[in-house]
Amino acid sequence: MKKIIKSKASGKTTELIQTWTYILVVDRKRADWIADYACNVLKIDIPNPVSIEEFINAHRSLGYCENVLIDDADEVLQKLIGKVNIMAITMRDSD
Repeated sequence: MKKIIKSKASGKTTELIQTWTYILVVDRKRADWIADYACNVLKIDIPNPVSIEEFINAHRSLGYCENVLIDDADEVLQKLIGKVNIMAITMRDSD
């Protein structure tokens, strides 16, 4: 798993868009923004981004998609967990 860790407004989402696969996001507003940015600014036609709510309502399935990108993973994780404060996370060190 590739990890893109940069400061706010430094091109993280643009890098995801250029990968051209499904992008999982925190909400529909963010999904619409990414779709618009990809189409109108980057001139890239991407699969429609999916909100975490849509993902859950689809029984945690993206159809035949084998890979997914997660934009702002910390926000997606917080949305899944709810109002509980996330103090720390661990991740495997893998490529």
